[in-house]
Amino acid sequence: MIRIYGYDQIAPLHIPSDTSISLRNPTKVLRDGSLDFWKSVHYSEVYNYSFTNQTLETAIGYTDMTDAVGIQNAFNVEYTHMRRSLSVRLFDNIAKNKNIRESLRFFEI
Repeated sequence: MIRIYGYDQIAPLHIPSDTSISLRNPTKVLRDGSLDFWKSVHYSEVYNYSFTNQTLETAIGYTDMTDAVGIQNAFNVEYTHMRRSLSVRLFDNIAKNKNIRESLRFFEI
């Protein structure tokens, strides 16, 4: 219908909008700065599952699992508890990759 009426017959309409630049989220600024720093010193970022198990925790010295949150319907023996520290899976990354490279540098946020 508009094509028949003619696009040039429609009056332009100004749509008000806020074009100001919003402030940066300080948490995101800190995270981005941390990422930039670790990458600049040649560390590799890893993403690990948020789960752990008693065997893995005991291997790095966390023997007391009383305050760990257990998963009732764990789908795998590797993921029976919520991890309480980033270090558990980072040490696991080192153990699994030590035969591939001589020097390993991992970080996780």
